[in-house]
Amino acid sequence: MWGVSAGGYFSFAGAIVAFGIHPALDYFVGKKKPTGLFGQILFHPKIANFLLFSSAPFCFLFLIFSLKNFSIHTDAISIAGNILSTGVLLGVIAINTAHELVHRRQNWQRMLGLFNLTLVNFTWWKVAHVDLHHRHVSTPLDHASSKKNELVYAFWVRNFFNSLIESYQFKPKACAAYTGFNIFFNLGVFYFFSFQIWIFSILISILAIIMLLTVDFIEHYGLERKIVDSGRYEPVRHEHSWDCHYLLTNLTLFNLGYHSHHHWRASAQFDTLTLQSAAPEMKYGYSLMMLRSLIGKN
Repeated sequence: MWGVSAGGYFSFAGAIVAFGIHPALDYFVGKKKPTGLFGQILFHPKIANFLLFSSAPFCFLFLIFSLKNFSIHTDAISIAGNILSTGVLLGVIAINTAHELVHRRQNWQRMLGLFNLTLVNFTWWKVAHVDLHHRHVSTPLDHASSKKNELVYAFWVRNFFNSLIESYQFKPKACAAYTGFNIFFNLGVFYFFSFQIWIFSILISILAIIMLLTVDFIEHYGLERKIVDSGRYEPVRHEHSWDCHYLLTNLTLFNLGYHSHHHWRASAQFDTLTLQSAAPEMKYGYSLMMLRSLIGKN
C-alpha cells in the first residue's frame, strides 16, 4: 500500500518485492520446512483459517485503495506501477486464497473464494479448476496442464479461452450466475469511480489472471498420465504434479508448493499438506520459476 500511496517509481514496489526481492530471499533461505514453534503457530488451524478468511476484506480494501490512487497520482509512471503492483498482489493473494477456498466444503467459504475471484473478473475459474482441471489434470483433456516444450505465451491463450468455453458448457447456469457477480462489481467500479479507472481495474484483472495462468504452466509442465488397459487414463498420482520445496514459496503461497498432495486429496486444507517423495521437484521457488518460463526456460 505504501508504494501505491507514494506514487512515482515507488508504485512499482509491490511488483519488485514479488519478483525481485522474494525470489532472491526464497533461493537464499532454501528448502526447509516450517518446523518447531514457528511452524506450529503458523499452521495452527485457527491461525491458518484466520489468514485465509481475512484475505477477502484485505484484497477488497487494497483494490479500492489502489483505484482511488489513480485519481491522486495521475502521471504515467504512477499509473503503470499501480496497475502492475496491484495486479501482482491480487494474483498472489486473491486468486491463491480463492484456490483454497473454492475447494472447501462449507458453502460460505466457497462464496468467500468466489468473492476474491470477483475482484479480478475470474469467477468462472471455479468451475474450470474444481470440476475440470482436477478431473483431467496431466492429460490432453486438461487445458490447464502445459505440454513439454510449449511456450508460456501460447499456453496463456490456449488455457484461458478453452477453459472459459468448456466451463460454460459444463455448468452454464453456475457460470452465468458467476458472470452476474462480475457484471455487478464492474458496474460498481464504473459508478463510484470513472470509465478510465474502470479500464485500469480491467488491466489489473488481466495481470492477476496472467499470474494464475503462469502458475498453471509450471505446476504440471510436461507431465502426462498414461492410458491403461481399460482405455481410461491412470488415476492421479503424486508424479503428475511438480512440488516446490522452497520455504518462502510455501509460507507466502499457503503451501501451494505441496501441489501433488493437493491433487491427491483436493479437499485437504492447506495447513495439512505435505511434500511427497514421488513428486518431481521444481528447481527453484515459484516466483523464479515463473520468471524463467517467461524467457522460455522450464
